Amino acid sequence: MITRLRCFFESTTSILCFSFLISLFFLVSFTPPAWYQVEGYITDEDTQKPIAGANISIKSLGIGAFSDSTGYFSIKVPQGRHDVFVSSVGYRVRVRNIEVKAKMRLDVELNA
Repeated sequence: MITRLRCFFESTTSILCFSFLISLFFLVSFTPPAWYQVEGYITDEDTQKPIAGANISIKSLGIGAFSDSTGYFSIKVPQGRHDVFVSSVGYRVRVRNIEVKAKMRLDVELNA
């Protein structure tokens, strides 16, 4: 009888340890990526004047922002490598490939 109880408790402890390790693995494996702020200014390449209303987007993520009257923009982006599309009426689209590891600055000049 004592042997049976000992086996029961040993197997219960093993199951609990195994369950804990599996839970810990999934918790670490499925931690969402960190999001960081990417900010900067959009300017005209020739005049160096700010471009208001420029569209800054990451199409693969479906996120975007617009520059304000000073050409400034700010967008939160997950950690990793992304193609940033910058466009404005009357200018050529510019694509910049960035790797986000922390908060970063991205200044882009557009040309007609």
